[in-house]
Amino acid sequence: MNASTTLNQLTQSDNGINRLRAMVGGVDFVSDTNSVQFGFKSCRKANKVLITLEPWDTYTVEFFKFNRRSLACPMVRRFVNVHAGDLMSIFEDFTGLFLKLA
Repeated sequence: MNASTTLNQLTQSDNGINRLRAMVGGVDFVSDTNSVQFGFKSCRKANKVLITLEPWDTYTVEFFKFNRRSLACPMVRRFVNVHAGDLMSIFEDFTGLFLKLA
């Protein structure tokens, strides 16, 4: 897996990381061999997301709420068996933030 591939699938764009920066204030992008994580702004429910590619070619999407004062970062919601085509709707429906203009 390539982090840019996952971000492109999330935004349904060939320039996923730049779209995330512009549309949701995406910051602190970190990736490894099978996952990508980033922070975002303007959502009361969560401010970080971890997207992991599973061996069966689906994703697990986990949302976290990082608290700068206590340094706590509890998971607030997990979606499993998410197909690539559903990444955008999961993100938009849960956060209320939009990844592309209508």
